[in-house]
Amino acid sequence: GLCRPNGIAVAAAVCCAAAVVLWKDRRARRNWRVWTGAALSPVGWLGYVAWVGAREGSPLGYFAVQRGWGSRFDFGYDAFMFIRHLVIGLSRLGYYVTFALIVAALLALVFLSLIH
Repeated sequence: GLCRPNGIAVAAAVCCAAAVVLWKDRRARRNWRVWTGAALSPVGWLGYVAWVGAREGSPLGYFAVQRGWGSRFDFGYDAFMFIRHLVIGLSRLGYYVTFALIVAALLALVFLSLIH
């Protein structure tokens, strides 16, 4: 999280893992390490966003920097349009391979969750 703001995905994964452990094992609810890990996981990302905000002079400075790069949070609309372009438009082979790998990874995730 201190290196890249999308480190929040790592924090989300840690929190999800902690939630699964807490849900499956009642004894883990008394384990301070599970709670501490989940609580500390977003600290790097929050620190990065706070640092950028301090440098920009605004608590929302990170989002101003993102706008300057032409990046914004659009609830997945741009990703949807890219996938739509892959499906109905002509594109390079690398995009199709990437799309196939993502679909295969998602299917593998579903199958692995079903067999456990």
